[in-house]
Amino acid sequence: MPLPDAPPPKTSRVYQQFAGKLLSTITSDNFDTVKDPIYIDRNSEDEIRRLNLIGQASNTQSQSGAIPDTFQVIEVDVTSASTFDVFTVPQGETWRLVAAGSEAFATNQSYVILKLKDNSNSKSVRIDALSGGFTEYTLNEPIDITYPCIVQVVAGASGTWSGTNQNQFAFVKMR
Repeated sequence: MPLPDAPPPKTSRVYQQFAGKLLSTITSDNFDTVKDPIYIDRNSEDEIRRLNLIGQASNTQSQSGAIPDTFQVIEVDVTSASTFDVFTVPQGETWRLVAAGSEAFATNQSYVILKLKDNSNSKSVRIDALSGGFTEYTLNEPIDITYPCIVQVVAGASGTWSGTNQNQFAFVKMR
């Protein structure tokens, strides 16, 4: 059934770009590519409805919970007493940090701090800090992160740094 009072689907840019695709083959990235150039105005309401319909039917957008097939683990090798950017949230998206861990501290490494930085004003907040051995950061609960936020790791040393400290971070896209 077509949308009430909408132009025919054959003129829809959304339908043209998804033409010939099975719903099960549409990925979150495909969906974002089609969604991105749609402007919000009174002439785009039908396109937005069509986009929402496809997003829900293809399971590439979520009204609640994580978007399927977007889970990823990012590994960062900390190789010196410095600050390392782990993940920058793309504009218009929300990601959830669900777990974070660190293992095999480098020789003379004294600490590693997990923090969130607001890239618009360079202010940051500490989530947790670790010292020595394999351990997990205490998140208490998953943390939703939006643009322009960056997840960072800050490492310090009590002497000459030797070796590598590997940190793992698990993210899932929320929207």
